[in-house]
Amino acid sequence: MEAIRDRQWTRSSDGPLLIAPLIEMMQAYFPGMAFDGFPTALVRTLAGDHCADLLELPPADRTRSLISAGTVVGQLLGGGERRDLDSRLIAHATHQLMKAIVQVEREAKQARFRIPVALQQTIDPGG
Repeated sequence: MEAIRDRQWTRSSDGPLLIAPLIEMMQAYFPGMAFDGFPTALVRTLAGDHCADLLELPPADRTRSLISAGTVVGQLLGGGERRDLDSRLIAHATHQLMKAIVQVEREAKQARFRIPVALQQTIDPGG
């Protein structure tokens, strides 16, 4: 797998241009300065250092230890195999982050939902 990655993955001038706004947007959702650098650490954890280096992200700072601490806390509370636990913790954290982002973007307003008329006409209430 590493041989394929080494042949297929390469530095691109577009990589840093594309990741910079994402990191900036993610950072804007963390209040104060306590989580400065967390998005970079998260990318390095999820995508790996090799990928992050290709994207020219700076090395992870102390915030990377928050990710490790979360894993340890999860092991203490829930047990389970480390890989499964890491996945569950990351899934939970990213789900909560996405919920918060959606709430901020919607300004806490409920999204409208309606079934289009054309689709309503195809619904058979009997079954």
